Amino acid sequence: KNQEELKLLVTEYIIGNIKDESIQKRVNINEAKKIFLFTNKDEVNINTALNLKNDNIIVRAENLEMIDLFKDRFNIRSVHEENAICLINSSNLLSKSKIVMYGFGRFGQNVLRQLCLNKESLLNEVIIVDYQINRQWYTFKYLLEADFNFELILIEKNQLDYSVLNDLEEKTSLDKDSALVFCISHDNYNNIKAASVFR
Repeated sequence: KNQEELKLLVTEYIIGNIKDESIQKRVNINEAKKIFLFTNKDEVNINTALNLKNDNIIVRAENLEMIDLFKDRFNIRSVHEENAICLINSSNLLSKSKIVMYGFGRFGQNVLRQLCLNKESLLNEVIIVDYQINRQWYTFKYLLEADFNFELILIEKNQLDYSVLNDLEEKTSLDKDSALVFCISHDNYNNIKAASVFR
């Protein structure tokens, strides 16, 4: 079914590994006007780009360290960054003074990064709940390239640990007009469960 849909979108498609030299010759890859490497694995996209002899490569990458390392070499597109910008532009997020983030993976980091870069943001307090937050925060802060002027509370716990709610009550006060809660871990079920618990 997917192949039938694909035929409607493109004039020709080839199923194979782009790192295979026979595939590269078949599609005349080095003469291509644009090459898009958009698998969901940063390492595959970047390693493939490094092995191709073409200057017109657009690479999808989400890991902030990988983006920082190769940003001067390739045109890197981050789906999470673009989604974060869309979210901020299409919501009242800039008017919120406080956010709680349940989960601080790639999307959460991009949302917070865009809020730090946006001069219209009224953010003055950020609470992040994640079981790996100390390691993630160190990397995020190192690669931020922007100052942040908000109070920061890091809670290193699993988002589904119900004692998190007690921690939040002890450390801050939340109201629906000034605060926003993001449940953005990698697990959709856990996000829904955490959101229902938080309500």
